[in-house]
Amino acid sequence: MKKIIIPTIIIAILFFVFTYINSSPYSKNEAVLFEIKRGSGLSSITEELSKKGLIRSVAFFKIMGKIKNAASRIKAGFYSITKDHSSTALLSLFIKGKVHKVKITIPEGKDNKQIAEIMEKKKLATKEEFLLAASNGKLLKTIGFDNYDTTEGFLFPDTYYMPWGATPQEIILIMLRTFKQRVSGTLLETMKKSRIGFYKSLILASIVAREAVIKKERPVIAGVFLNRYKRSMKFESCATIQYILGEVRKKLFYSHLKRQSPYNTYIHKGFPPSPIGNPGMSSIKAAANPEKHRYLYFVAKNDGSHHFSRTGREHNRAARKYQWK
Repeated sequence: MKKIIIPTIIIAILFFVFTYINSSPYSKNEAVLFEIKRGSGLSSITEELSKKGLIRSVAFFKIMGKIKNAASRIKAGFYSITKDHSSTALLSLFIKGKVHKVKITIPEGKDNKQIAEIMEKKKLATKEEFLLAASNGKLLKTIGFDNYDTTEGFLFPDTYYMPWGATPQEIILIMLRTFKQRVSGTLLETMKKSRIGFYKSLILASIVAREAVIKKERPVIAGVFLNRYKRSMKFESCATIQYILGEVRKKLFYSHLKRQSPYNTYIHKGFPPSPIGNPGMSSIKAAANPEKHRYLYFVAKNDGSHHFSRTGREHNRAARKYQWK
């Protein structure tokens, strides 16, 4: 009888000790962010965890780390740690690199300045830091696009889960890789082989994204601008004026239309020198496959839709009806 009871008691005691030492001493309900810097060793990580009260035993954590060969497998980054994370759970978290991420949604048509403001609100980067990184056109080489001065137009609008602590450049590279993934295959080839080529198609898409509210109207609006381009007419896009002003205004005045800028399509014929925002998939597809029609004008109806016209006279009547109230 004793030969059975004694080992059972020892096993129970060892199990209790292991469970206790392995459990987390952290008792708060909210998660705490813990940073593992690049090049950090197992010893320094263990000591920092102990200082912050996230592990019970330095020796135990180091032993488990050596058993798991964690020293060469732990990944740098910020980790969200809760009271449910035992020492072994922490090692698994660090080895798998499951860093803390922030959900962020970039709406279609936002330009780099507007995206920078969103990043700043989410505390992922300051506006100045993000814009500085976004101005580096050389980053586009990572997705196979050379000789462009800016990433404007290539920061694909989507919902992202950005790693907390990522540099502005790393964030931009994530968005550029998303662009490469989404704008590829037949769509990319269609843009390249079109009459206006890839980059002007992207510029057109950026204008469409800011002019159109209703998805089904985007190919129609793309067709309007191409019709005007074929006839050497100025685009006269209000979206380009908003881009120059750096803000969205409900009403534009004559003085705004006279602003000197290469992006002012009321003054200059043809395409602006670069995109005026970052178009989403529907606008890019619309620019790649514009609707064929004879419309040369459109005016907003103030409900999100537009009235399309073939002649200036018809357009002026529509403008009086919908805008001059």
